[in-house]
Amino acid sequence: MKLEKIMVTIYRPDGIDWLNCKLTRRNPYTYHHIFKAVYGGPVSLDNGAILTSSPHSWLHRVEMNQLMCYNRLNELFK
Repeated sequence: MKLEKIMVTIYRPDGIDWLNCKLTRRNPYTYHHIFKAVYGGPVSLDNGAILTSSPHSWLHRVEMNQLMCYNRLNELFK
């Protein structure tokens, strides 16, 4: 089972992701690494956030353009 499904079972977000966006068929849940995988961040409950795909893409655009804001959001996810 994928970790995002396990996280949904644990946290029971009721159709809303951690950025307050609604789950839909076109906007499924995804797993976001708080500490990036390319830097050794593990796929784990402690290092993940439940995001739907659209906000997850938006968050990575924020990372490219407003790193301080991206880092603050990741602190909130912890």
